[in-house]
Amino acid sequence: MSKILLAGITILLVFVSAREVYSQNYNRKMTNNKTHEEILVGLCTRSAFLEDSYQDWFIPKYKTYKVASDKAVIDSLKPLLKDLKIKIVLGTWCHDSQEQLPHFFSILDYLHFPEENYTIIGVNTQKEAVSFSIEDLDVVLVPTFIFYKKEQEIGRIIESPIISLEKDMLHILRKAETD
Repeated sequence: MSKILLAGITILLVFVSAREVYSQNYNRKMTNNKTHEEILVGLCTRSAFLEDSYQDWFIPKYKTYKVASDKAVIDSLKPLLKDLKIKIVLGTWCHDSQEQLPHFFSILDYLHFPEENYTIIGVNTQKEAVSFSIEDLDVVLVPTFIFYKKEQEIGRIIESPIISLEKDMLHILRKAETD
């Protein structure tokens, strides 16, 4: 009986430790010094945007974005997604991030883009992830959507799209195909 109890306690400790490590590495929250609102910094999971602090802007903009309004563009994107990785750098405090991030996720979902192929990084108002450096990403404005093929950057959408998120993304992916 004591071996079973010891095994159960060990499993419980491993689970609690893993959960603690996970929660420290993702969805770290801090208070914005200027506005005193809660912001996300560092690596984030998509589920963080469904929490109280962020869902008020995320959910309505996600639901109302019309991805398929230009079906030809969306259909052209699908075959270009192979081997694509994306880094999303945003500020939950930033109006442009609050506008573009839900729209971007609407597009990714419509395209069935795998969650493991993108990374979300929250930054403070100084464009720092706090728990690690993102200097090598050279982010000046947020949001910044950085596209990679074969670990090489192929393009960015910075702050707001030039035409639309879908068309800008298509332009980046098509250009990478011809280079």
